[in-house]
Amino acid sequence: MGYKVFACMDIAIVGASRTSITFAEKLFEVGHHVFVSAIDLEEEKEIKNYFSYNDSITFCTLEDAALAADIIIIATNPAHMREVAYRIDDVRDKVVIDATEILASNSGSGVNTLNAARAITGSQHIVKCFNCKEYDNALHAFYKDHSIDIFIAGDSKKAKATIQLLARDLGYADCYDFGGNETVPVLEDMARCMMNFAKHEYAAQMDLKLLEK
Repeated sequence: MGYKVFACMDIAIVGASRTSITFAEKLFEVGHHVFVSAIDLEEEKEIKNYFSYNDSITFCTLEDAALAADIIIIATNPAHMREVAYRIDDVRDKVVIDATEILASNSGSGVNTLNAARAITGSQHIVKCFNCKEYDNALHAFYKDHSIDIFIAGDSKKAKATIQLLARDLGYADCYDFGGNETVPVLEDMARCMMNFAKHEYAAQMDLKLLEK
């Protein structure tokens, strides 16, 4: 049996953002069992409509998704983290990935969401990774035909080892350990730099196309 069989995991994804939808599709494609959940009725409708074509990705309540999964990926707006953390109940032995979207005007939000999730859930296996918003390559493992690297911050060695397996599944070149919880704000700043780069690169490409006409 191959690597995919041994490493198949049950993964819950919270939220109806572009990030969460991309997670669900990619993790399902590489053989994981995927559960998706919403935090309100509007998100529930959006998720059900989007995944209506794929019966293999399971939609369920946030509580049921967290219960069924080994790994929980929280890919929502940072403002929803406290609500999500209260609703997922006892996840002390599970890996939780804080993938809440970064907000340009909210510096330091990452460490706040991570600490809030730790305090509410009691889990010591919460880490920050895949923190992105409006950056097309953030959940795309390739850039200009080259595999890209990804970074992870947090105190849990168990969570980091698990996410390095997911990164390999998703096609990233490497998943680097960026440090403990105290390094999360720096990782957020790096993501903002990537967003800024992507926006300027896109603008430059549009300018070039206009000149070519």
